[in-house]
Amino acid sequence: MPMKIVIGALQNKTFPGKLTMIAPKGKDNNGTIKFPVEGDVYNPNNEYIRAGFSANGEIVLKSRKNALLLDESLIQYEKVKGKDKPFVEVKQTDGKFRKAYVTLGASDGINVEILSGLSKDDEYALISPEYELHRDEYLHLDQANHLAWGYLSVPPVTSWLAWIIRTLGNDVFWVKFFPALFGALTIALIWKTVEALNGNLFAKVLASTVIKYINSEKIQWLYVAAAVFGIGILNKYNIAFSVLGLIPAFLLTEHRKIFRNRHLYWAALLVLIIVFPNLFWQYRNNFPVVHHMKELSESQLVHVSRMNFLKAQVLFFTGSIFVIIAAKDYYAIGLYPVYIAFGAVFLSHLFDKGRARFFKPDPYRKFGLLRWEDGNEHSLPQDFADMQGWRELARKVDQEYAGLSKQEER
Repeated sequence: MPMKIVIGALQNKTFPGKLTMIAPKGKDNNGTIKFPVEGDVYNPNNEYIRAGFSANGEIVLKSRKNALLLDESLIQYEKVKGKDKPFVEVKQTDGKFRKAYVTLGASDGINVEILSGLSKDDEYALISPEYELHRDEYLHLDQANHLAWGYLSVPPVTSWLAWIIRTLGNDVFWVKFFPALFGALTIALIWKTVEALNGNLFAKVLASTVIKYINSEKIQWLYVAAAVFGIGILNKYNIAFSVLGLIPAFLLTEHRKIFRNRHLYWAALLVLIIVFPNLFWQYRNNFPVVHHMKELSESQLVHVSRMNFLKAQVLFFTGSIFVIIAAKDYYAIGLYPVYIAFGAVFLSHLFDKGRARFFKPDPYRKFGLLRWEDGNEHSLPQDFADMQGWRELARKVDQEYAGLSKQEER
């Protein structure tokens, strides 16, 4: 059987080859079953190839020119006459997404060939239609109608994004686009962090501006960090605790000399300038964020214990400041990307060999994944349940409103 052989030591040059053997039985290598493969390499240009070069072999089972490929994870299935019929959510001229049934061809397990039902110009949904917008998303989207320098529960950045989304047409695509964009940027930053730490693929997790400064000692990274920190404060106040945690870390290391650098204090002034409008808004309104946290601890967080929060933080690291308000465990999750970078590198080495691999963590019901704010277990995690039923509720409200008399409408 013909195959392509790519040799990394020769700058990923591709050579034609022929598959000669696939072992009938695989070998267990740290939980991964590997099948030895042999093949002949054809070297028409007499390139220097020696034993020990690593290579990747590609076997072409089927081929087709000008094929339309789609990420297989985007294919959904519907039961039609007892059979699974594949479809994709495709955007129509009215801006809404509707089912487009497709015929599938060859697949490599990642991408699948679309034989019919889609064209290359179609726009298709990248999100699961099973879930609607989250209840918090509706709250934040409505902030676009009430722009201010702060709100009871959040700083102002979410309202700016909501205004942009409304300006772009208020489509679900844009609602999902910005979180996806920021998530992708976070992944890119995390990846770069572990790259700086020489971590492996298991540990590719945030190259923060702090690490950039430590590695290069270039002043520009202090100002970049200040801008990121200032905007971060306007998006989520708890990022301040991350910086507070860095202060003793610097004081206890040779990097304490940063406190003698005048640019650090100019950078701090830049942070103050960025966050000042929100601080002034908080001051003029008697610091509603304090009232909000007190209200949370007396209502939504009444069933959240400090001990459960601490146990959850062990899975990430520590965030003891939130114990004071008995916070939900995910409140501190935004602080951890840099810590994850270091921890992931360590754990990747620790759990990569022998029996230690069995200690890699797995989600489990007893961890409280299905426990809601009322303290009870439910069939769905609360954040997933909060993305269900909104369309049905809106439809019922519309039906009731349509049945009102003119006098009742007033």
